Amino acid sequence: MPPVRADEWVGHDAVRNGECDGCHDQLAVDATDADICLLALSLTDATAVATAVTLARNAEETPVLVFAATDGEHEDGTLQRLAAAANATLLFDETVVRGGPLGTAATPASELVARLVREFVTDAVELPTISSAIGTRYPRVASRWDTGGLAIPSLARLSSETTTASTLRESLLPLARTSVETEAWVGYVVGGEQFTLDEFNRLRTALRATVGERAAEEGVLAGRIHPDLDDARYLTLLRMVGDRS
Repeated sequence: MPPVRADEWVGHDAVRNGECDGCHDQLAVDATDADICLLALSLTDATAVATAVTLARNAEETPVLVFAATDGEHEDGTLQRLAAAANATLLFDETVVRGGPLGTAATPASELVARLVREFVTDAVELPTISSAIGTRYPRVASRWDTGGLAIPSLARLSSETTTASTLRESLLPLARTSVETEAWVGYVVGGEQFTLDEFNRLRTALRATVGERAAEEGVLAGRIHPDLDDARYLTLLRMVGDRS
């Protein structure tokens, strides 16, 4: 199977976007027919949050990725509701996203989807469908690796060059802080069929040099390496929240 770029997915209606006003059921049907559903909303918009939660719960077989903009004033529990329902909720400080806040009325839906794909889902060949957290501690990762799931935290773009703290720092995008003690990050890793545990260990070493040791309860989304890809590339997204100390 040749690599598939995310913008090609959009062109084949794999990514759907729509406005909902009492049309949860139809949106769920549309999402079920899609390869992935991208949602953009503001956490201060209670109606949008309720719609996203309902859609994510109804579209059980479709990965739902929520891009949630916030100014830090959202109600307690809002983010938790989204995170529990969706496959991944990426929390963005709307003041730092290029092109302005997500989901403004003046932004056409097609343009917003294209921008999200271009900036955050570049070169995707598969997006995660794992809704539970996968810890970054070595034994758990090694266990999944041995069972054929090849789960690795998605933390940087890999190449034939040795991964360094500098390249990791350039790849990691800081997201909105939910408190002074906690910070979230999003990133990705591109590897190949021959990506080894030694290379994975170098990645972990570089990560520690970049952001320090993370808390044990951090949540990471991971996926699989596909040996049947022509050029053996792989990408996945993550949501990672941990104590900054």
